[in-house]
Amino acid sequence: MDLTQNLVSLTTALVNIPSVNGENNQGETAVAKRLQEEATKLGLHSQLLGVEPSRQNLVVTAYVNVKVNTSSFLATEEEPIPLFLFVAHLDTVAVGDKWSRSPFGEIYEDKIYGRGTGDNKGGAACALYTLAEFERKQEIDLTINRDEQTVTKKGSIVLAGVVDEESGAQSELGLAYLLSHHQQKVNCKGAIYTYINQTVTIGHRGMQRYIIEVNGESVHSGSHRWNNGTDGANAVAALCEIVYRLEQEPWPQDRSTEDFGDLTLKVTPGTIFNGGVFESVVPNQASIIVDCRTMPETNEDYLSEKINAIVKEVIDRRNAQINTNIENLKSNAKKDKLRYSIKKKNSLPAVALPNGKKHPLALACVNALVKAGVEKEQIKVQGCGPANESYMLMKKNIPTICGFGPVGGNGHAPDEWVDIKSLKETVHIYQD
Repeated sequence: MDLTQNLVSLTTALVNIPSVNGENNQGETAVAKRLQEEATKLGLHSQLLGVEPSRQNLVVTAYVNVKVNTSSFLATEEEPIPLFLFVAHLDTVAVGDKWSRSPFGEIYEDKIYGRGTGDNKGGAACALYTLAEFERKQEIDLTINRDEQTVTKKGSIVLAGVVDEESGAQSELGLAYLLSHHQQKVNCKGAIYTYINQTVTIGHRGMQRYIIEVNGESVHSGSHRWNNGTDGANAVAALCEIVYRLEQEPWPQDRSTEDFGDLTLKVTPGTIFNGGVFESVVPNQASIIVDCRTMPETNEDYLSEKINAIVKEVIDRRNAQINTNIENLKSNAKKDKLRYSIKKKNSLPAVALPNGKKHPLALACVNALVKAGVEKEQIKVQGCGPANESYMLMKKNIPTICGFGPVGGNGHAPDEWVDIKSLKETVHIYQD
């Protein structure tokens, strides 16, 4: 089979293996083993590594000879020099419904449909075959000065297929595990997270999530005590006001550069809302998730303090109204019936490449796209809205393109797809 057929066959096979995070986690290891099988067929070295047997990461390595100038910092490094890392996660979100095509790898009109085609199994297939091409060529020329002496060193190009990304990009089982326990294998000079996206993604927004819980007092909604205000405190109503206040707050945009396009700090209260126990009972408990997408400039302490201040003001004012009513009725009922708690659920930093669009890795991706025939004026170079695990690499001082891969669409939605033609093109782009 030719390269395109191999890529289609592998991508379809990977998508045909369910690996929904939290539902069939053993599928992650099954995906890893299918990739490993392909790697073995291609003559690549591979190893399964992980904390849990059912959730194994895969590290695939291609070894190459690297020609460098004697003055290059690479000339003095120990061999094999870890040159470049491709990252793809092996888990997916739930399939969901309302698909017009099979969610497990249907080919239709030059596209492969299925959960995980773009996020992130198609990219994994492209990266694996990129390693195979490097292994076949055996040599990479990284000389800059043609008049200077050179030396040939052994180097490695790596694919890390990681587990548990879709749980919130904070897992200790996947990329974080490899970076802490097998750093020598993945601590490369640069990296690409292989999402569907021909935008050169030079950073990602951060994510702060808060759980706000309000507790009140239950009472029969038809009772005299609720009617006259001596008993009961509606936790849902209080939390609804908090949601409204958070939504109406004029949050700072935190946009000081053009590296993230028109993206700004965005606070979304109530992405999940729970409350109430029965239709005739005043609800004594309600909780929400507040999802905050932060920029590199965002002051996270300010964000946390502002959310706390808004919640406190709403609860204090409502308690004051309840207490005044109780005093006017000369009742001995309990006061300060409403209480609240705020817990931080997730915390991922916003990150961006140093020098943004001018970073050498970003420029190399642009040049590779131009070489592939894309008009330079059509190439987008900017940060993305959703967070991912690229911040883990950035924290280790590994310059990372946070998303760059085959053409596709509908990630996390029905009819997720990847373009067949772009799979082969992506292999060539990755090589360049």
